[in-house]
Amino acid sequence: MPIASGRRTVRLTIDDPLPRHDGTAPTQFSPSVVYGAVQPAAPGPADENGPVAVLVTIPFHRQITTNHRLQYSRHGVDHQLWVRGVQNPDLADRDLVLYCEEVLTP
Repeated sequence: MPIASGRRTVRLTIDDPLPRHDGTAPTQFSPSVVYGAVQPAAPGPADENGPVAVLVTIPFHRQITTNHRLQYSRHGVDHQLWVRGVQNPDLADRDLVLYCEEVLTP
């Protein structure tokens, strides 16, 4: 079941931050900005200064892989979420559920 658009309240910018050693250009996303729902994932084995697991649900976007990053600002804090897993529920091409990690620094 798709997530209600009213729960997609976070404006996310998608980018391709990894260097290319083969000379190819970074991915140009279309669209490069989407609205999604961001929520904490179940606690993991990371310590208090390790990565924090986050689930992000966005409209289906064919270009997103585990090589990409999502960025957003909330309450004056910038967040960088590194995509570690991509799920297409029911293979329906309606939504993507992204398992992301955010590294918190003291």
